[in-house]
Amino acid sequence: METIPQAVVKAAESRKSLGGSLQLLCKFKGEEVYSYVYEEDVTIGYPELYLWNGKRSKTVSGEPALKLLSELPI
Repeated sequence: METIPQAVVKAAESRKSLGGSLQLLCKFKGEEVYSYVYEEDVTIGYPELYLWNGKRSKTVSGEPALKLLSELPI
């Protein structure tokens, strides 16, 4: 099992209360892409993605997250 970087866990903390589990979705353009994954369909608004390049975490949300999600190889 791969360990999620602490910077990503901290960035994703605000969504933790919605349930689900924070997971690596894929690697894309040199970055790991993380998001919360739910066992059931959930409607919570826009997705929030957390990118990790090995040094820093970047949060992508709203319309940019939807666009990025459509480009991911998942």
